[in-house]
Amino acid sequence: MTKGRRFVLLVPDTGPLITLAAANRLDCLTLPGIDVAVPDFVFFEAIRKTDKLGAAELIEWIREWRGRVFLEPTGEMTNYLDNIESGKGDKKRDRGEQAAAEVLRDFTDRNPDLETLMLYEDADINNSTFIRLPKNAHPVGTADLLNGLERAQLIQSADQILDEAVRHGRPETIRTPRAGQDVVEDLAVQARKGDKQQR
Repeated sequence: MTKGRRFVLLVPDTGPLITLAAANRLDCLTLPGIDVAVPDFVFFEAIRKTDKLGAAELIEWIREWRGRVFLEPTGEMTNYLDNIESGKGDKKRDRGEQAAAEVLRDFTDRNPDLETLMLYEDADINNSTFIRLPKNAHPVGTADLLNGLERAQLIQSADQILDEAVRHGRPETIRTPRAGQDVVEDLAVQARKGDKQQR
């Protein structure tokens, strides 16, 4: 299904990062064997308060997985820092979403054949107002990612990880199976055989 196609996993929202950090399973993001991209402003939002759930784990993860996990620079982050430095403050909303859209456009412009798995919290995908994505971008929920990894036998239990995140304060995740888990499973099976992709 995915053989011969190139993928990157883009995390456009803090939700999946915090959920997996809360369960101490950020490693699951790299198990499909494709590069992971996080917009710089999304990462900043997740670690801005160092005592926030998952912040310390995220900082350690980004250091540990350098070379497979990439912080993607965005104009949104630059604009935010300029505003703070100039003393204007910053009241713009949805900077994280705008940063993710900027990264996705950049991927599409630079690599038209690169397909993007967009990792969202499952509730966001089920929301009727979910954003329209270009044809080379595929929404995947946190539960989809974990279910695909479980089916590829790279983790023991998706439910166990999600339950652990809930125990540490994350909201209950909608666990309805969707097509995204099939793509993750296929990539993970290839990764297990040693076929890892790089951008």
